[in-house]
Amino acid sequence: MGIAWVKAARLGRANRSQQEKLEDRYAALQKRAERERLAQQQRRQEVYEQVLVSFRDVFARLKNVDLAELASIDLPTTGHTPQVEVTQVRLGALHTVGARRRAGC
Repeated sequence: MGIAWVKAARLGRANRSQQEKLEDRYAALQKRAERERLAQQQRRQEVYEQVLVSFRDVFARLKNVDLAELASIDLPTTGHTPQVEVTQVRLGALHTVGARRRAGC
């Protein structure tokens, strides 16, 4: 019976040691996952600022162009610039990008 107690005590120490190692690995994994989440969030913000904001700005300048009128314009010859009458065109993509920016995404 005494041998069983000794084995049980050894198993208890081994289990505690293994549990501590697993807890350390879990904590390290949580830190790594948080760093990865922050890095991905930063990359998403950079993509938004570099790509979508410039896209929104370009379309903001074009929002008053009637695409049907542009189709009827002859290509310019060398040295001539066509004059285009500007009318309002609503672009759903522009509103979507503007809404995302206001939402802080």
